[in-house]
Amino acid sequence: MTHPVRVGAGVAAGALTAVGDLAFLLAAAVAAAGSVLVPPARRRVGALIPRYATTLVRLERRRLAELLGANELPPIRTAGRRDVTYLAARLLPGALGALAYLLLAIARCSPGSCCPPPCAVTCRWRSSYCRSSSARCC
Repeated sequence: MTHPVRVGAGVAAGALTAVGDLAFLLAAAVAAAGSVLVPPARRRVGALIPRYATTLVRLERRRLAELLGANELPPIRTAGRRDVTYLAARLLPGALGALAYLLLAIARCSPGSCCPPPCAVTCRWRSSYCRSSSARCC
């Protein structure tokens, strides 16, 4: 069983790599659109995009194996076009992971929470619930 801290770090790393994947896919789309306008660049762009996509997929599989305990991942031979498709399909789970962490951060430092924020920046509010009752903070 994988330690919960490791799983949390794996999900956070997945959200960050999803942002990198999105940046790569946007750059690849711009490069592909540019290669339509400049035909001599078509072959070079067509070779670079799958190569870098394969590198990103290998990094993603390493993250899954090391941080999330998916040691039983079968060895695969990656192909360029399939890797680009995999990166595009991974955007939704990465966005959901980022949304989960965003919601946790909002809930932690919202006016309804009587716990002090964990960061060095202090919020300038105190809930009326915290002032009026004997509620213990976290």
